[in-house]
Amino acid sequence: MHLTKILSITCHRLIKPAWLSLFLLGGCIRLEPISTTVGTPITTPNAPVQATTTPDYGWTDAKYVMQGVCFEAAEQLLDNGYTIRSAAELERFYSQIDLREYCEQPIQREAYPFTAGDVLVGVWNAAGGCTVDHIVQAVERDSSTRRIAIRLQLAASGDCPYELIRPFWVVVHNAEGYEVDIEVSRP
Repeated sequence: MHLTKILSITCHRLIKPAWLSLFLLGGCIRLEPISTTVGTPITTPNAPVQATTTPDYGWTDAKYVMQGVCFEAAEQLLDNGYTIRSAAELERFYSQIDLREYCEQPIQREAYPFTAGDVLVGVWNAAGGCTVDHIVQAVERDSSTRRIAIRLQLAASGDCPYELIRPFWVVVHNAEGYEVDIEVSRP
């Protein structure tokens, strides 16, 4: 009887927390800044290094707003583009994820201070490999049709035997009254 109690205590204090930690860590999403570089200049020895410029696409990286969304929720929301125009719409988006119970706990909400003309847009995509990135192919703003088209290429590299989910979330500025579309092509 005494040995059974010792084994039970050992299980609850050591094995159960270790297993739970591994389980929880398995659902993490790796978030990195959106790459907006066009290319890297080739330099030769003794040549001056040239500064690179990042094109101004008229947006700000906003992945941090979705960092509290668990892997399971992002997996269910794959390949759908989302447009959020206000703090109230953002709260409804978070609440819908919570209502579907994709995550074990309510998702961590991140506020965004929407200002006139700001529109939060994004998508989650998945691909197999060691790294996955969204590469900006084109951004087209048509003021006559009030449309903004963001064209991305999903690029995966490496032979890792698992699927990665990559978020692309940006705040497009001066987009009040515009419809914003995100198109993602795959290799």
